[in-house]
Formats: sequence, C-alpha cells, structure tokens
Amino acid sequence: MTELHAAISRRYEQGQQPAQDPALRAAVAHDMSIQRRDQLADEDEETQ
Repeated sequence: MTELHAAISRRYEQGQQPAQDPALRAAVAHDMSIQRRDQLADEDEETQ
C-alpha cells in the first residue's frame, strides 16, 4: 500500500471525507501527474 493509499484509508477510518482535505487532494493530483508522466515515458520508449 502506498503512502497515499494509507493516508486515504486513515481519513475514512476517522470518518472524514478525503476529498475535503486540501493537502490530500494535492497529493492525489501529484501522484496522478507522476503516473501519467511515467505512462507517457513508457509509451515513448515503445514507439522508438
């Protein structure tokens, strides 16, 4: 489980909605950006 998933799980366990936490939203956006960057890099390698 990644650190991000663990943070989301803790929020749910505490009865809080993760989407209402600005820091968690920023972390999710950052994580998604990294995943997308890696995906594009993999696709670029496949076409070369």
